Amino acid sequence: MSSLRLALKRSMEDAGTDTPAMASKKNKGMLQILLPEALECKRNNDPAQIDTFGFVELASVFTPELAGSILSEGRAKLKAHDARPPREPYTRDKQRSSPINGKGKSVVEETPDIIAISNAMQATVSPELTKKIEESIRASETVVKSMSTVFGQVGREGRTSNYAGFELETPKLLITRPGSNPQIPHADDHCTSCLFGIVHLRDGQESTRMAPYSPINRPYPTGITVQCENPSCGRHEQLPDEALRRGVHLTDEQWTCGHCGGHHIPYDFEGDLLRSFGELLTETAVYMCSAYAGPKTQNAGCGLLSLPTVVHRGPGNPATSRDCRYVLFFTLRPIYCNVKKIKELDATKIHHRYNPDLQIHAPCLLYNQLNKVKQIYRGYGMESNFRALAGLDDGRAAENLREENRRLREKLNKILGEEKRHEAQRDMSRKT
Repeated sequence: MSSLRLALKRSMEDAGTDTPAMASKKNKGMLQILLPEALECKRNNDPAQIDTFGFVELASVFTPELAGSILSEGRAKLKAHDARPPREPYTRDKQRSSPINGKGKSVVEETPDIIAISNAMQATVSPELTKKIEESIRASETVVKSMSTVFGQVGREGRTSNYAGFELETPKLLITRPGSNPQIPHADDHCTSCLFGIVHLRDGQESTRMAPYSPINRPYPTGITVQCENPSCGRHEQLPDEALRRGVHLTDEQWTCGHCGGHHIPYDFEGDLLRSFGELLTETAVYMCSAYAGPKTQNAGCGLLSLPTVVHRGPGNPATSRDCRYVLFFTLRPIYCNVKKIKELDATKIHHRYNPDLQIHAPCLLYNQLNKVKQIYRGYGMESNFRALAGLDDGRAAENLREENRRLREKLNKILGEEKRHEAQRDMSRKT
């Protein structure tokens, strides 16, 4: 097996181990993975230092009453979910008769209020509680200062940011059952599109684990191409993360590349992604998140606010636990003033937003690097050679093999049926 195919195979096997499949959400027959003991607790209560530590602690951002109300709603939704009839078993020969939703999942596996994701259940939050959650978050001085620190930074040549506040997005309950494995190390986004928050809803829950954070030599790719506004330059380059934070692609702030007339920096999203998160592909990746973000255990209503580029992992929930782990997850998206008008496209529509389906983990990096190499070979007219050597057509071959096996089984059953019929006829002849 080629090294590339082996890397892909092992990566997906590891991902499947650390993030159990939908059918194993209740952990039947699943190997329990134990994380190495965390060596330290990283502490930061200063919003001005969020870019140094990658996160800031949130102390009592929710009142006990609000945390209790959110917890009660989560318990009720999980209870209703578990009371549904068991899902129909699946085999290769007999697919489920249940209808399929837009994500390709059987609707038996989910309800409008709660679905299975990664190593947890994800539940929606009622509009009434969402309103109270937003009020509490906006009242937090730590939250307000952290958002201003990250998105209100002064740019080159003293340019002020057009940052004007934030919007609460994607509030959701994450419920981790006892015996659930930890997440694989991952970042929530490839650039600083938002800040994400985690607030605990029960006392004594284990904190989120994080990897050491340093933005130095990490060119977090934005994937957004902009034009230098220096009339003598005008080159197109990928917008740097620090400029994305200030929203220069959305507002009337002028942007220049900073090296007009010098060396052109090529657009290399995949390369920047690897340079920023390449540690996820190393042998030590599983040990990266060796520290707690905050204290080892949290009180209800407390948690963290973090940059989305910080590599972290949920700790799972040990089988010895007597209750599920309940946390509220949310993102805060910056909004800007002086938004410029763009012909044929509203500026708000090109704002890069957090996407829960696009987390940065080892399989994601491998996929992006694979696509980059495919493009290189395609440019030389050698994509078919590359696909053959990399085994990228194995999926099609496997499907053909399954179809052939099915056909052979049908033929064998037909032959066996004929033999039984002839045997029965011979028996009848002997008796007569």
